[in-house]
Amino acid sequence: MARYDLFALPNGQGYVVDIQSDHASAKLRTRVVVPLIPLNALGKLITDLNPVVRIDGQNYVFVAQSLATLTTSEMGERIGSLMADHGDRFTYALDILLTGF
Repeated sequence: MARYDLFALPNGQGYVVDIQSDHASAKLRTRVVVPLIPLNALGKLITDLNPVVRIDGQNYVFVAQSLATLTTSEMGERIGSLMADHGDRFTYALDILLTGF
């Protein structure tokens, strides 16, 4: 598991993005994740905090303010990595959430 890997939660419960550092992930059986929520299920977004990503033709929102912890057994199937296309925007969103800039 690597930072900004995309996971499909079991039983079709949606997607999460692993935001935990690779260094910490090697030592822990838990992951800090951010849910991806369908764009049409949300109201107004905070652009810097909630970047939009496209998965299988549908827009999803990275809801940084809803980060959570899951055990590795709860993670579901790894779909791929979002690092190359969205890593900088995810890092910026987390910086906005945690440091204000």
